[in-house]
Amino acid sequence: MTAPDGLLRDAGGARPTDSLDDSALALALEFHRTYELLAPNFGYKTQMATRVFDPDSPNGRLMIAVCAEILARRAKRIQP
Repeated sequence: MTAPDGLLRDAGGARPTDSLDDSALALALEFHRTYELLAPNFGYKTQMATRVFDPDSPNGRLMIAVCAEILARRAKRIQP
């Protein structure tokens, strides 16, 4: 979720690192663009309301949070 300071936080109020925030946002944006690009190839028409990525919308915040979680889990597996 986005806290009043505009930073991502989980339900408990914990905040990922700044670099993770930036990476999660970049990954969510890349995912969204790629999804919109490929959707018609699979016979799927995306909703008008979500065709433009809005990081402040519920959908955008969820995408960023999912990407942050994936990146955090991968970082834990990579570290010795």
